[in-house]
Amino acid sequence: MFYPDKFASESLYQKPDYSYVHAELKKTGVNLKLLWKEYKDTCNQNGALSMGYTKFCEGYSEHVARNSLTNHLTHEEL
Repeated sequence: MFYPDKFASESLYQKPDYSYVHAELKKTGVNLKLLWKEYKDTCNQNGALSMGYTKFCEGYSEHVARNSLTNHLTHEEL
């Protein structure tokens, strides 16, 4: 009541753009590991702290669930 921000959590990590990640995953040959490395390189260039691969994947899973997103895979006939 007196200190409403007392229990607010602040992330130490630069937040990834999960909308971008989701869009990039639709491309051929792109996977979460590759996108995490790209995110990590961007953080290093900006001098920001990047999250680990596991936390990155968990955050992406939460983003997908929160926004009810799906990926539609098309398979080529052999």
